[in-house]
Amino acid sequence: SDSGVFDPWGLVVAAEQTLVDKLKGYGAHLFGDLGGGNIAPSDVDTTGEDIAILCEHGVPCGGFLSINPENGAAPGEPEWQNHYFRFHHANSDRIEIIDKHQLRRSAASLAAWAYLIADQ
Repeated sequence: SDSGVFDPWGLVVAAEQTLVDKLKGYGAHLFGDLGGGNIAPSDVDTTGEDIAILCEHGVPCGGFLSINPENGAAPGEPEWQNHYFRFHHANSDRIEIIDKHQLRRSAASLAAWAYLIADQ
């Protein structure tokens, strides 16, 4: 995930409202203690440069978001993105820096979302 593999928060999704609502239901009922069950609707501009062209052509798309590891801020909170360049494209962007428990939770959450979304 471009926002890191810290404690999982969920997905920002650019799709029809019916799909967003369905994903919100899955997140609320299936993710529990794992984390990562939040869904926030998005527009094409906030999903990321890598997939924007797909979104612009009507393909449902989104991005995986994690909680700020330094202050616990969730996406949408003012202090959430402060950590981005402390890790991304920095000397601290190394595998040994990653908390293995956060990585496992993020990987499990992202895998669960991939399975649920692929089944739509």
